[in-house]
Amino acid sequence: MGRIQVVLNDETEEKFRDALTKEGKVIKGVISEEIETLIKAKLSFQEGKFSKQENIKIDTETLAEATKFYDSIDTLEKKLNYKLILLHDKKTDAIYTECHILAETLAGRMDIDVPIDPDFQPQFRANRDFRPHDLTYIKMVEDSKHGRQFSDIIIEYDTKHEKAEKPLKILGGQHRSQAIKEALPTINRYHGVRVYFNLNKDKRTELYVVSNTNIDVPPDLLDRLEEQGLLPPNKLREFAWEIGLLEAGRDFSERKATEEDDIPVKTIRTFIINFYDGKNYNGDFDNEPIIPELCMSRVDDEGSKKYKKIYEQIKENILKPFKDQPDLLEAGKNFVKLHKKQFETINKKTMKGKKEFRSKALTPSIISGWAFAAGVLQQDKTRLEKLYHLPEKSGTTDPLNVEVLRTSKLEDFDSPTYRGLGTRSSPTERGRILKLFLSYSRAKKDKIDKDLSMYAIQKYHADESKAKTEQAEKRALA
Repeated sequence: MGRIQVVLNDETEEKFRDALTKEGKVIKGVISEEIETLIKAKLSFQEGKFSKQENIKIDTETLAEATKFYDSIDTLEKKLNYKLILLHDKKTDAIYTECHILAETLAGRMDIDVPIDPDFQPQFRANRDFRPHDLTYIKMVEDSKHGRQFSDIIIEYDTKHEKAEKPLKILGGQHRSQAIKEALPTINRYHGVRVYFNLNKDKRTELYVVSNTNIDVPPDLLDRLEEQGLLPPNKLREFAWEIGLLEAGRDFSERKATEEDDIPVKTIRTFIINFYDGKNYNGDFDNEPIIPELCMSRVDDEGSKKYKKIYEQIKENILKPFKDQPDLLEAGKNFVKLHKKQFETINKKTMKGKKEFRSKALTPSIISGWAFAAGVLQQDKTRLEKLYHLPEKSGTTDPLNVEVLRTSKLEDFDSPTYRGLGTRSSPTERGRILKLFLSYSRAKKDKIDKDLSMYAIQKYHADESKAKTEQAEKRALA
């Protein structure tokens, strides 16, 4: 064994040791191993391991990871004495190679349960729930057993984080990879993979999204990935845990809710933006046709833009994190109290549409309207307390009184297919629901009844008509 004495300046040595400490590698012999890895990387082109696309620049750490991959993972290209070509994804500025890996190698070294942010959010995973009974997956297994060679499985080679013994982190092709594994030992063939090196969180997120655009990736999962990519991390999730809308330790749902405790990202975002819109509203809110906003899935809508601006204020220390803002936290907990009372009351009844009605508070029009009302009534604590105590004041009746709401509509305005107040998410519906909560907060009665719901509908349209008339007057008389 040869010996080379390396002398580093103090700054370089300190940075090198800090980097190894973060990776948990400061043990005897590791520094020498790391230096040897870098030397191997430097020699990798001379040894005929790699060619590269044009004159792309590859940093030393990325090249070192690629060299580890070449040395530790058997590929068809290496078996045939071919070089691996290092390519550059200009959009993400990521370095990758395309090659072929034998099924048994892939199955033994792959990890299909991958976090997007392994440094700060390792407990929250990127991939969809595995669906072994999906007909498409069953077909994949059968195809694999009959010799089908899959291609373009997207992998990150990563030995720095958890499960280092399984460094082939599957970012795209989760079900195909599992089908290949299940077909073993019946058949063992090479499959095409695209392997990326030295990714950060943002690159990993984008590659996951892009590599899954050819399959049905639920918008709610894409929202969850986007939320995990925001810095500082976890603020929306921590708020949802704190108010009790999301069970502690549980993640946001990945697809359209199938269970009533499935809470998508857009639901909590909608609550937050409307609370702030209400809190910052300076107009005559009782007599204006206000329309609460919605945050949509994977759409650059106004609601999503507002949410990201609010998040930037947390990042810049202008706002405290959501769970550390007393008024927002109080509003959130009171909304959950409303939701739970609605759920529990309806759950005791035998009625058609039971599942829909017990989760009524989570419908877009109601959660947006209630949140705006809670925000705007921060300036009137008496009315705010009335709104917050709706669950207790409703007694044995469900607080949203769905039997009343389902029959509340304007005969000359609403279509025959309209199923009552609070069933749609249109701007008009959201405006009506806001009027309902604002009207309840100043009413003497304790419960929402038919007179109150019909008044809210009529009041919204009266205010809307008045606003349109005033605008027309200004244009006409200008």
